Amino acid sequence: MSRRIPPAAAVILVALFAASPLGAEQLVFSGELNFVVPEQMSRQMLQVVQRQRWVHFPAHTRWIDEDGDGEDDFIAFALGAAGGYGAQLRYRVTHHQNRRGARVGTWYWCVLTDPDGKSLFEAYNR
Repeated sequence: MSRRIPPAAAVILVALFAASPLGAEQLVFSGELNFVVPEQMSRQMLQVVQRQRWVHFPAHTRWIDEDGDGEDDFIAFALGAAGGYGAQLRYRVTHHQNRRGARVGTWYWCVLTDPDGKSLFEAYNR
């Protein structure tokens, strides 16, 4: 099962957010997988650490099969910043019948932690 987003789509996604007013308040990460950090989470992250200091850790990306049916239900991304701040974001996985593979869907849950592991912000998008 392919889990890659076409490079052309990634470039378009990043360009649209960079050029829009949302680009100033929203973080976008691109690589093998591309994702947009929810606006309220982006604002919280940017209050504690500058945009350029947030790093995505692809080695800690996890595909989650919550119901054991063999299809991934969620994907979790890990982010970190200088000083020990951390964030985790969980997105729904979208499965396409006509296209091979799974894609990153809408966000489901996010948490921002301080250097001691204390939760500074948490939100759900049900």
